[in-house]
Amino acid sequence: MDENNPPTYIWCGDADDMVSPENTKMIDSVLTEWNIVHVCNLFPGVKHGVGPATGTSAEGWIDKAVEFWLRKK
Repeated sequence: MDENNPPTYIWCGDADDMVSPENTKMIDSVLTEWNIVHVCNLFPGVKHGVGPATGTSAEGWIDKAVEFWLRKK
């Protein structure tokens, strides 16, 4: 990762028991350190592999990601 990294959208659920949410937090920290444009969302109560996350606090993450990428074009 360096200053040439593209704008990045990352997210995870804080209840993910397959991939630690700490990984997402570390990526967020590095992106911030490098001043790379990004959005990081941590959704409460969401586990791993929720797809579109219908019915969870992460519902709508796909729209948020697309909106972010379209703004960064």
